[in-house]
Amino acid sequence: MIQRLRQLGWLEGLSLILLVLIAVPLKYGWDTPVYVRVLGPIHGFFFAIYCLQLVYVGSKLSWPIDKVLTFFVASRNQLHTTVFKI
Repeated sequence: MIQRLRQLGWLEGLSLILLVLIAVPLKYGWDTPVYVRVLGPIHGFFFAIYCLQLVYVGSKLSWPIDKVLTFFVASRNQLHTTVFKI
């Protein structure tokens, strides 16, 4: 369970890094918005699945709500998987 949450965290973080460091500069620097159109929904999918898995793990392991919320707030930062260890 926790291993899957970690994997999803890494995938979500990696998709955000690709989106911000590759797709967005290509969109605004070279007028190539196709990469944002592709990577944006992929990142959104991974983020949504991460949040669902976080709620699932939190409920199965009886985590207090403040722990679940801490991980959710940390997920809003692209470096959350390296700052907070699950």
